[in-house]
Parts: sequence; structure tokens; C-alpha cells
Amino acid sequence: MATKPYLLFPFYIYPDADWQTLAKLASKQNAIAVINPASGSVSTTDPKYVSGVQMLQAAGLTVLGYIATGGGAVSSSDIDVQMGYYQSEYVVSGIFFDQMSPSASQISYYVGLAQLARNHGFSVTVGNAGVPVDSGYTNVFTILCTYENAGLPSITQIQEACPIQGQKYAIICHDVQSVSEQYVLSISHYVAYCFFTDKSEPNPYNALPSYFAQEMSLLQYSTASSIARTVVLFVTFVALAVVSLRYVLG
Repeated sequence: MATKPYLLFPFYIYPDADWQTLAKLASKQNAIAVINPASGSVSTTDPKYVSGVQMLQAAGLTVLGYIATGGGAVSSSDIDVQMGYYQSEYVVSGIFFDQMSPSASQISYYVGLAQLARNHGFSVTVGNAGVPVDSGYTNVFTILCTYENAGLPSITQIQEACPIQGQKYAIICHDVQSVSEQYVLSISHYVAYCFFTDKSEPNPYNALPSYFAQEMSLLQYSTASSIARTVVLFVTFVALAVVSLRYVLG
């Protein structure tokens, strides 16, 4: 059975009670939250974000900083400065590179950004093109987001957007009124991270989805289920061992 996708939340919400809700519901679930304290170009420090990031990290979330790349139009030096702010002021674990170009002509640009991120000590990088990308982007970033749009993509769309085995992919879906466990399981063979919300443009990420608690439940196997699977595997192993022993002893 494939592992269910983890949460990748473009969490463009100013620190408030929603941050506490996220910390509670996504605690220790390998979730990723992307903060955007300056709406695209960070150059100052907001103390509320500093304490909010610390709270999310204490709950076990991985926090990334948002940087817009303009499809390759923003200079690497400008982005390097922004990464420095995120590293020194917000102490995030990585960078979410938005507005990523899917074109092969920009691969060297994004390879350079990934190297700059590693130079800053960031362990996680996400490239968000929102559409399928050239195969040359494989393994440039830790995660490639190759679908960001309204509605749920079909399995055919996901297969086209997430074709390379071994590359971690993500999808971000807004204007989604509900999500079933069957759908989550069906995409788990292709998608490592996802986010669903019923919110709409122009900013579908400035509030929690109305069904966020249900979403977190869908994305995680319960502890009880994990224990049950472990017990079944152990009992099966013991039964096979007993049969093998009887065979050997005649």
C-alpha cells in the first residue's frame, strides 16, 4: 500500500489563531507550511512571524519561506538576499520557489537557485511551476509542484504532471468543495505532498479550508491502523515460521 501524501500548505495567513489550529492538527505529521511574510519579497523582520514559525516547528512542522522567481526574471542575487533573510531572521528549513518556469531554457537558472539554497544550509526546496515541467528539472528541487489550479486533477492529469519515478511531486488545488479518501489513495502512487482548499482566487491561501480537520484526517493513517497493520504482519510472520519449522521437522 502506498503512503498517503503529506500536507504542503501555502500558508499565506498573518499569524493569528489559525496558526495554533495548524500546529495542533498537523502536529508530528511530516507536514510542510510555507510562510509568505512580505507577499513575495522578504526584506524586513516581523516578530509575530518569528514566534509563529517557532511554534509550528515545535509542533513538528517543516516551515519554508516563500520567494517569487518571476519565471526566471528575478535575479539570482536578489533571491540570494531574500534567502539570507529567511535563514537569519525566520530560521526556516527551506525555500518555496514560486512562479517557476517549466521551460528547459530556464533549467540552469533554477539549478543555480537550488545550489544557493544549499549554500544557506536549507534542507528542503520546492519548485512550484503549477504545470508539468521539462524532464531536465528532475531532482533539481526536493519537491516539484506540477499542478496548481482550481478543482481536482484527474488521474490522467496527475500521471502527466508526475511522470518521473523517484522525484517527489506535489499538487495544490483550490475551489475544491470536498475530497474523498478514495481520491487521496488514488493519487498516492504519484504524489508525495498535496493541499486542498475550498477557498477561491484571488487568494485561496489566506484562510484555512473549511474542512481542514477532515483533510488532515484523510492525509494520515491513524495510530490504531498502523498498530493493527504491524500486528497482522507479525502474526503472518509467526504463522509462516511455524509452517516452515513443521516442514523441516517432517
